Amino acid sequence: MGFIQDFMGTTGRGDINAAKGRADSDLRTGYNTGRSDIGGAIDRLNPIAAGGQSAYARLLASLGVNGAAAQGGVEGEYMADPIQNQLMDRITKANTRAFTSRGMNNSGAATQSLTNSLLANWKQYQDQLSGAAAPGIAATGQQAGLQKDQGDMAYGYGATQAGNDINYGNAIAATRTQGINSLVKLFGAGVQGASTMAKYA
Repeated sequence: MGFIQDFMGTTGRGDINAAKGRADSDLRTGYNTGRSDIGGAIDRLNPIAAGGQSAYARLLASLGVNGAAAQGGVEGEYMADPIQNQLMDRITKANTRAFTSRGMNNSGAATQSLTNSLLANWKQYQDQLSGAAAPGIAATGQQAGLQKDQGDMAYGYGATQAGNDINYGNAIAATRTQGINSLVKLFGAGVQGASTMAKYA
């Protein structure tokens, strides 16, 4: 039976099917593992990206980019923040002491000095928002790159699978004519042998 199966190409088809199964399994395992690893990396960046996006949105609002209402909202939160309240209180008291000692507490210079100090503190707050936004913006960019990698991987997986399927189909097709080709060769050899024998008979 083994000889007949080899002769007719059945054994070859079995070997091709087994190899195709192993190749498909290895390709699928590699793709799934790679996609899972990239997905895990994206997930780990989510908190950084979310925090940075929140800080960036607040920074834009503080600059008035999103309109007066959004800017007023951030300013209100800033003014209500206990830490900022303490800082502004200290700035105000220090300014008052400095100008009171000179008898200028209610002067224009005192008001301007306090305004400048409070604006500097507001600018520092915006700088803090900018600093908090930077890692998030970078993380968002990294996530975009990783998502592109996932897309490239999916494309590569599909292209490789398609190439394997084409090669598999060609290999199987070749085995289906193997028996006929073997018979033709065998018949041709027999005819040639008979012809040779007749020649020398």
